[in-house]
Amino acid sequence: MLPCLYGCIAATASDADVLQPWDGAILKSCDLHPTVAEARADMHHDLVRRWVTDLSDEKLRLYSISSLCDASLRRLAFPGMTTDTREKAMQWFRQEYDSTYAPPAPPTVGAVAEPPPATPLPVYAQTGLGSFLGFMANMKSVTTHPQPSEPAVSDAPSTPETLQNEVDVYFGLPDVPLGTDPLLWWPKHEKKLPNLSRMARQFLSCPASSASAERVFSLAGRLYNDYAQNLTEQNLEERMWAKINRHN
Repeated sequence: MLPCLYGCIAATASDADVLQPWDGAILKSCDLHPTVAEARADMHHDLVRRWVTDLSDEKLRLYSISSLCDASLRRLAFPGMTTDTREKAMQWFRQEYDSTYAPPAPPTVGAVAEPPPATPLPVYAQTGLGSFLGFMANMKSVTTHPQPSEPAVSDAPSTPETLQNEVDVYFGLPDVPLGTDPLLWWPKHEKKLPNLSRMARQFLSCPASSASAERVFSLAGRLYNDYAQNLTEQNLEERMWAKINRHN
């Protein structure tokens, strides 16, 4: 989310060039019609207010950690990321891993053994990247990542020393091309970064919006109405399932 939003902020700045998607022409900001320039300025100020000025630390923390879980964005080299913001994001990332996902310390002699770690969540199907790559590719201010080939990942289990420093191992891995699908990247590195991969699944599985959940709530409200107040939970669930899957 942050790369796209910060890219929009940079793209709507008063001195930013404008790409015409229908013919690929680049227009200078001074060549824009006054009405268009005014609309872009209003959009720019609104984006800055929503996603920079008024954005709470809690939400910025969530978005920063999610961005860092994408291996192609873990350098945070995109418009709008200052040095201070980048350092704060790295600190949040390490704190989240250390407090929740880092493996427990080896038990001392005579101590009660800790329960085994939770089974990693399943990796779901690949999702499309849409027009995001095209948008970012046309941002002249985006730092270009090297395009190395992915090194072969060893299937050998990680050593305890590696497990204790998975964040350092993760940030020490070679850069990957921008747009590499994290749902394909993480399974390849799960054996090397088992605990960090659980953290990545948690953050990368967050829905981008609440629209899908709100549609479900709306459907429940239409089915559980004044004429159907005696529906049991099971019957309501089955009716909702049938309604949602009626086209299948």
